[in-house]
Amino acid sequence: MLAYLTLKKKAMKRTRRKQLGSTKWEPELNDEVLLKCQPTSDAALGITAKFMRPFGGPWVITKIIPPSCYKISDKEGKIRAVFLNRWVMAWYQGLASIIPGRERPEETYNMLQDFISPVDN
Repeated sequence: MLAYLTLKKKAMKRTRRKQLGSTKWEPELNDEVLLKCQPTSDAALGITAKFMRPFGGPWVITKIIPPSCYKISDKEGKIRAVFLNRWVMAWYQGLASIIPGRERPEETYNMLQDFISPVDN
């Protein structure tokens, strides 16, 4: 009987806990998004999939196919493919510093200099 009560208590705790994965984000036409990619390791080149980025992009939504598919293209309009909503993630300007090809070294350098240099007051 004690085991049943413990299981029941933990089940109630799980149902009351906040769901972390649920979001209300609905992609719209011409939104920039990231796409989930499957990184693969390459021993010859010394690349480990564990340290590769799980998302690539940004890409642009060119068509919404109800209820949960999106036609994705690059900035020039070249169609990439149709993807399900679970493979699409919202992209915002703050992610630009962690996506390859989107780095702005001069801005990062200036930001670091402001952070490192003491303020004269």
